[in-house]
Amino acid sequence: MQLEACFQGNENLATLFDHLPHEVAPQVMPLLVKQGSSGVVPTLRARGISARQWPYAVDDLLADPKEHAAALDIWSKLMLLPLHQDINSRQIASMGELVNRLTAGG
Repeated sequence: MQLEACFQGNENLATLFDHLPHEVAPQVMPLLVKQGSSGVVPTLRARGISARQWPYAVDDLLADPKEHAAALDIWSKLMLLPLHQDINSRQIASMGELVNRLTAGG
């Protein structure tokens, strides 16, 4: 099972890539969370899922938030889900179910 299949129909999530070439093996799956990732990531981490937000906003963005409002909006919504070779299909399905429950209220 592929992780992006778990999120089909969830209007509160958006994937950043429609597909990746077969030979590409990413470490994370970036998603945009409609209501912002800061409310979802801590709950996932508390449940043992090593989800992350993008670690920082570039100083130039923070120095002029009005000028960079779109970039800061994306930054606040970006969530990185683990997607590496040690995650099995059962874990992917479980992670997908939990993310869908947490974002259902969007």
